[in-house]
Amino acid sequence: MPEIICVGPQIRDILRQHVGGPADAAVIDRIPECPVPNEIRLGISRRGRREKGEKRPPSAYQSFISTCMKSKHINGFGNAAPAMKECATAWKKQKGS
Repeated sequence: MPEIICVGPQIRDILRQHVGGPADAAVIDRIPECPVPNEIRLGISRRGRREKGEKRPPSAYQSFISTCMKSKHINGFGNAAPAMKECATAWKKQKGS
């Protein structure tokens, strides 16, 4: 849900005219004022989200497979598929235990 970043003074006056009571007016007064008189700026809260371009940490499966594949010292593309199958089987055994 977008949040209101700021409202212009004209928009603030319109909102105050259409609110139910003083508690609602107090909420409107706490919204920062925009420099343009008839502007409303909306934004999306990034609380708990990663910044743009920031990678998430690898999962347990990805870490296990990475370590397993590196330990096999694979030479050539054709040797990667059987090694990956072995690593996947090892993951399933480890996960099931």
